[in-house]
Amino acid sequence: MRLKSNEIREYVASKLKEDSSPEQIAGRIGIEQRPSEVETRARFSDWEADTLISRSSRLVQLERLEAKTSILTSQAIISRLLCFPRDSRHTITFDNGTENAGHEVISKATDIKCFFCEPYSSWQRGTNEHTNGLVRQHAPWGNSCPIGYNTCQRRPTSL
Repeated sequence: MRLKSNEIREYVASKLKEDSSPEQIAGRIGIEQRPSEVETRARFSDWEADTLISRSSRLVQLERLEAKTSILTSQAIISRLLCFPRDSRHTITFDNGTENAGHEVISKATDIKCFFCEPYSSWQRGTNEHTNGLVRQHAPWGNSCPIGYNTCQRRPTSL
């Protein structure tokens, strides 16, 4: 079936109204401003998010959310990051999804610096994207997650 130009125009207009543009995330700091030491993967304290994962150790923190909202996402990330000592929280890199609009709340609550990838550049969070693929392979949509806990089991004192 061939779409007419009005249908395409209406579709694009409806998507633009969904607040999904990266420019609509207030206070967004681009990945180009992220400290260069993050690229070395030498310290445990640099994280990537959707699936919260340490860039150096590949430690994964999973939590199933009831909905993909900025409030629920922020609460989950904060609760996970606060399980670690302060020196284990330097940076976190997000994609441009509106569920990450609460990055300033995360930053304030955990004292972590938040950065955002360039739009359509998922390779800038390669560890996260690879891990998401593995999670989907072993815990497909609709199944309960077979690994991880919903709360911190213990608070490490040092790493």
